[in-house]
Amino acid sequence: PALDDELAKDVNIEGVETLDQLKNHIKEDIRAQKKAEAERKFDEDVFEAVVEANPVEVPQAMVDTEVQTMVSEMTENLSRQGLNMDLYTQLTGQSLDDMKAQMADQAEKRVKFQLIIDAVVKAENIEVTDEELEEQYKEIAAYYSRDVEEIKKIFAGQEYRVKADVANKKAVDFIKENVSK
Repeated sequence: PALDDELAKDVNIEGVETLDQLKNHIKEDIRAQKKAEAERKFDEDVFEAVVEANPVEVPQAMVDTEVQTMVSEMTENLSRQGLNMDLYTQLTGQSLDDMKAQMADQAEKRVKFQLIIDAVVKAENIEVTDEELEEQYKEIAAYYSRDVEEIKKIFAGQEYRVKADVANKKAVDFIKENVSK
């Protein structure tokens, strides 16, 4: 196809009618992707630096629990792709025990990071306001395309978990702000 306004209309992107608008849209997409990638890399670097700078003894039971959580997350991800763990292990030639062994280092880092985040929440007296809790419910509802009230019912009696997630995010933001200063 010719690179013209007709092509721009054919791609069917809202607000894009001309070739120049299409080019600008693509440039903005690339910028957004690069920014998101840079932020993800920064987050990873902060995660690694925080874990390395704060030696924490982690009980093996906590690591084992985190490995099991990681296996569950992987199982859910595979399920969304129409696969299951048995098929995955056949395709990769790895046993479940092999995968768990490979996950152990990452699990230990995740547990250490969570312990550090918990300490930051406590040390900085990070609290979650009703507005922040409400905003979190809205984000969860939007992510799952559900009504906010429905999400609140799902989390009824478990509000503390949602608050803990918000407090953890605030602690991570606190660390990132102080790392970049």
